[in-house]
Amino acid sequence: MSILRKIEGESQESFAFAILKFMKLILIRHVETFGNLEHRFNGKTESPYTDRGYRDKNRLVLEAAEYLKGEENVLILSSPIQRALTIAKEIGEKTSFPVLPDDHLREFDFGIFDGMTAQEAEACNREAYMKWIFDHLHEKIPQGDSYEQKYLTIKEWLGTLLDEFLKNNQENCDAILVIVAHGAVLRMLLTTLLDLPMDAGWHLDLKLGGSAVIDYEAGYGILRSLNAPFPKEEDGTGYVKKFIR
Repeated sequence: MSILRKIEGESQESFAFAILKFMKLILIRHVETFGNLEHRFNGKTESPYTDRGYRDKNRLVLEAAEYLKGEENVLILSSPIQRALTIAKEIGEKTSFPVLPDDHLREFDFGIFDGMTAQEAEACNREAYMKWIFDHLHEKIPQGDSYEQKYLTIKEWLGTLLDEFLKNNQENCDAILVIVAHGAVLRMLLTTLLDLPMDAGWHLDLKLGGSAVIDYEAGYGILRSLNAPFPKEEDGTGYVKKFIR
C-alpha cells in the first residue's frame, strides 16, 4: 500500500509515522533573495526573490518535478517561510505530492539582528553582536536563537523520526522525503544524518538553489550528491544537473 494512501485523512501525529518509512532524502535550499544579495541576517524576515532567484526557482522546480516523475511515495516538507515554501508548493503542484509546512524547518532566528546587515547589527548592539560573532555556536542572540539551541532542537526532531524508523521499519520501502529549507537548518540536518559533529556543517557548502541527496538505511546516512547551480557569471547557460540517482 502507498504511504500516501495511509496518511490521507489522518492527523498530523499520524503523518509523523508515515515519514519513518522514507529511505531517500532530498534537501533543497531556497534560491537567491534580496536579503541574500544584500548580506542580511534574514531568519524570520521575509525577503523576495531577485531576478536570478526567480529564474533559478523555475529551473529548480522543473528539475525536481522531472526527478520525481514515476515515483509514488513522496512527501514534501518545507519551512513555512515563503522563500522556501513557494518552491515546495510549486513542486507539489507539478507532481501532486503533498506539501506540509513544519515550524522545525524555520530558519535560524537572528533575534534583534533579524533583517539587518552586519554593520547595522553592530550599530544596533555592539556588545551582543561581538559576543555572538566570537562564539557563534553557543552565544544566544537576544530574542533569538543560539546555533547550539537550534541544532539540538533539529536533532531531537529528526532523531525521534529516525529512532521510530529503526523500531518499526521491517521492509525496504522505496520512498522519498523532500525537504525545502534554509542554509543553517539544512547544515544541521546534514550533520545529524551523516553523524558528524555540530560544527561540521560549515564544511558543507550547500549553495542557494543547491541540493543534497542522502540515502538512509538501517540507521546509516550516506551523502550521494551535493549539487549547486552554475555560478552567476554562467547564469545564462542554465543549471548544473542537480539530482543524481
